[in-house]
Amino acid sequence: MKRLFAILMVLILAGLATAQQEVTAGSTDEIVYFVAVDDTDLHTRETDLVAGDFTVYYSINGGAATAMTTPTVTEISKANMPGEYKLLVDEAAMTTLGATKNQANMLLSISHANMDRVSLSVIVRRPIITGGETLTVASGVADADMKKIIGTAPTEGAGGRLAASFTKQYDVATPVFTAASVNQTGDAYVPALAAQTAAEAMRLQRGTVATAGTASGFTLSSGFPAVAGAYPRGTILTVVRDGQTYLSFIQTYTAGRAVKLVPPLPAAPELGDVVTIWPSIWTPPRF
Repeated sequence: MKRLFAILMVLILAGLATAQQEVTAGSTDEIVYFVAVDDTDLHTRETDLVAGDFTVYYSINGGAATAMTTPTVTEISKANMPGEYKLLVDEAAMTTLGATKNQANMLLSISHANMDRVSLSVIVRRPIITGGETLTVASGVADADMKKIIGTAPTEGAGGRLAASFTKQYDVATPVFTAASVNQTGDAYVPALAAQTAAEAMRLQRGTVATAGTASGFTLSSGFPAVAGAYPRGTILTVVRDGQTYLSFIQTYTAGRAVKLVPPLPAAPELGDVVTIWPSIWTPPRF
């Protein structure tokens, strides 16, 4: 019975000694635990072991056995946790991972003249989320808060302005803002819409008649901007009809892409006729 008990104690202590622990990649202030037992009977816990007499070797990711320079070993509590010690993993090489690795296995071999050698399997793991932080996930979606744009933190004159401006600009069914930049000074802000409409007027010049109307008014195809006033009064418009090119001037332009012309075209355009709007700001006197 005593022999069986001794065997069980050996197995239990061996399990405690080899239980896998974990440290954070790049850290030099984390610890691992081990149990020191007598090297003769393999179950009596050893206390008061001199810290300076420990020898520790480690091998990380299958590398060579490397001795710790000055292993720091501390007995936790002789009275309450006899024979239980902690080792400070304080050498940078012990927790350094390759650039393409998120974790690696490290084997520690801890020896002392008065105890049985202890082998510890330790995982060195790279943190995916910054230590001490919490990522909130609900219904498979993680909360995110933009802090930087290409490494630069945006600033704002008052809290909430950026979020409010972003919502105001893009909380529409089909955002069409494409201006590269809009200069704004003081309280005399140039509406972003002006830059948008100017850019669209210069860029989207050619399309077709979407809904035939009269010689003085009809609707353009979706290639043109759906913004009221996108083309200023007097902008030149031409229509190709039966091989002939007719010219007039835009008097009004609506969000529905409907144009009113002055003077009327010589003939009412039909569905599919090619329309070209020229980026001109000249306004005839009759306007």
